[in-house]
Amino acid sequence: MFEFRFFEIWRSREYIDVLLNGIFTSFRLTVVGSAIGFAFGVVRALAQG
Repeated sequence: MFEFRFFEIWRSREYIDVLLNGIFTSFRLTVVGSAIGFAFGVVRALAQG
C-alpha cells in the first residue's frame, strides 16, 4: 500500500518553491477575479439604476 509522507515535501527546497509558487498564483487569481467581479457588479448595478 502507498504511504504518503508529507513531511518529505517540506525537507526539499524544490518542493517548497513549487508550493509557494502555487500559493502566490492562487492569491493573484483570487485578487484579480474579485476585482473583475466587483467592477462588473458595480457597472451592472449602475445600469439597472
